[in-house]
Amino acid sequence: PVNATHFDLSLMLADDGTTVSGSIVYASDLFDQATMERLAASLQVLLAAMAADPSTPLGRLPLMTAAERARVSRIVVGSAG
Repeated sequence: PVNATHFDLSLMLADDGTTVSGSIVYASDLFDQATMERLAASLQVLLAAMAADPSTPLGRLPLMTAAERARVSRIVVGSAG
């Protein structure tokens, strides 16, 4: 395991032919664990969408689940009032 990085954020991915696994190493003075967990979740959504339909243009791939999009929409609508 890597416990230090020379960069603010490092993402390592490995593909064994069946699954993709990875790790994120980050500067804890710049990022907190909750932020990295959200980043990892977004990456999982993105990779799942890419695998489901490789022909989808990158700009049309989701970064959030439908539930997350609904939650963000409620927050935005609520703050506009």
